[in-house]
Amino acid sequence: MKQKKWLLTLLTCTAVAMLLSANVFAQQAISGTLKSASGEPLSGATVTVKGTTKFVVADSKGVFRIDAPAGSTLVISAIGYKTREITSAGTELNEILDLTEGSLNEVVVIGYQTVRKKDLTGAVGLINPSTAN
Repeated sequence: MKQKKWLLTLLTCTAVAMLLSANVFAQQAISGTLKSASGEPLSGATVTVKGTTKFVVADSKGVFRIDAPAGSTLVISAIGYKTREITSAGTELNEILDLTEGSLNEVVVIGYQTVRKKDLTGAVGLINPSTAN
C-alpha cells in the first residue's frame, strides 16, 4: 500500500515537473539591430514583449537580445520615433524606425523661478502674455 502511494506521488511530481519545463523550452532568444531611416543605430531603444513586463534596452550599436515565446508580439519604441509592434517569426529581427513628425520641435516649459541677474547662467526667454497669441 505504501509503495503504491509512493509511486503515485513520484508520478505526480514528474508530471508537474514536465509541465513546468515545457514553458521554459517554449522561450526562444530573439536578437537583432534597431536603426533609424538614415542608418544610424538606435541606442537606448526599448524592446518589450507585449502583455508582459519583460523588456530590454538596445546597446550603443542598436543591438538587442530578448527571450520571448515563439510567435510573441514585440513592441519597439524610442524617443522621437514611431512605436512599432512586430510579431516574431524567427530568431533574427532587424528593424528601421521612422521619425515622429514634429515632436522634436515642441516647446516644453519646465519651471519658473526668480534669480538675480548675476547668478543666472543659461538661456532665458521672456514671453509677454498680452502678445503671446
